[in-house]
Amino acid sequence: MPVRCDNATKGVSTVGCVFKDYRPVNVVSLSGLYPNYARHIDDAQASGLPGAYPDGQPLTRQTNDTAITSNRRTACPQASSGGYPRPTGFSCDEYPFASTHEGAASNPLLGRTFDWCQIGTLTTRTGPGWSACMIPATENTAAGRDDLRIFYNENRVLENDAFHVWIVQ
Repeated sequence: MPVRCDNATKGVSTVGCVFKDYRPVNVVSLSGLYPNYARHIDDAQASGLPGAYPDGQPLTRQTNDTAITSNRRTACPQASSGGYPRPTGFSCDEYPFASTHEGAASNPLLGRTFDWCQIGTLTTRTGPGWSACMIPATENTAAGRDDLRIFYNENRVLENDAFHVWIVQ
């Protein structure tokens, strides 16, 4: 099997190797540490968004900070910029992740949300696009820092690398 060895993982200075043909899967549990984060991803994938394991179109990693910011601002504009008000203790979560090429800026007019997400300016829909959902801010921050970032680093997911997200009970 072809192997890729590099020291290109953002924030990691050591050299590591991965099998080039292996597509990593981030496993997130509905009953784990980040239930609202998992529920949002689960609902988003069920509505037709990419990334679902095993049969969904994979997500691809985006590492360009400007593109990531554009994805985040498209999906979760601040209330002061005409975006969504944040209920106390909540922050806006986007899917596909801002750190993917499939993020909101790739389809800026195709946003959706779900009944439980506390965003009145988006509707429920299916098909391509992106979703936004208000989830507890501490959970949202921890999921990005302690789940997604660690997944990227441990699996050496670099620019344009494909991956899936598997939501389990």
